[in-house]
Amino acid sequence: MAAVIGHPVAHSLSPQIFAFFGHEAKRALDYRRLDIAPGRLRDTVRVFREQPLFIGWNVTIPHKEAIAKLVDERSHAAELLGAVNVVRFSDGRLLGDNTDVIGVETTFDRNEIDVRGQRAIVYGAGGAAMAVGYVLGQRRAAEVAIVNRTAAHARRVARRLAKAFPRTRFVPNLHGRGSADAALYVNTTPLGMQGFPQKSLLPRNARRGAWAFDVVYRPEQTAFLRAARKSGLRPVGGLDMLIGQAFGTYDLWFPRSLTRARREALFSSIRSYLRSRL
Repeated sequence: MAAVIGHPVAHSLSPQIFAFFGHEAKRALDYRRLDIAPGRLRDTVRVFREQPLFIGWNVTIPHKEAIAKLVDERSHAAELLGAVNVVRFSDGRLLGDNTDVIGVETTFDRNEIDVRGQRAIVYGAGGAAMAVGYVLGQRRAAEVAIVNRTAAHARRVARRLAKAFPRTRFVPNLHGRGSADAALYVNTTPLGMQGFPQKSLLPRNARRGAWAFDVVYRPEQTAFLRAARKSGLRPVGGLDMLIGQAFGTYDLWFPRSLTRARREALFSSIRSYLRSRL
């Protein structure tokens, strides 16, 4: 058994994704939604430590930061980001990871986005922005500007990432610098998502031929991506990131169980499945 935990959690696509994943991978997986109020999280973790029913959980709002303090072991990414969005139960211990990073890595790899020595601009200063910054630092981007309407949040994210990745310069906001020389623009805000303003933060002078990555996957074509295509940039939506996150979860729960060829076939199948439902 596995589950996604959150509050609320009825909107989560995880049960559909993992039901399809399990079917295609030929692995029996009973995947549930567990709506757990914040005040019940600690007791819920304790109960399932003592009575193991689950191989693991996906974790969504508002529990990502709280559960990071309850697990026994965190990956480097989860430690730096201060958030856990997938847990594996193993002999009474909880192992926590953050698959946002894996989703970003998947997006960069599948689209051949090379950021080494390049400049990037990231819009937003939440968990997704931290994950994008983590991968940019890991892959030695030259400079990353964290742009957020709340300057203090941008400074906090820039400081944490700069400490972890000293070879990349992380700057909060743009400090009067232009935005035309970036090789990559990333939207990690909810703008363009269903139920939010259909607005693009892509600057009008964005460099032609640069990459424009929007972590939003519903709708698949956001205002940010439409503006990028119109201005001659290379748009990349959030679907690869979503699928990469699912693979990150599956790999934590069932390590080394998929061959490279099987992974590629599964990726294509899941992409087609999600496109038919988003």
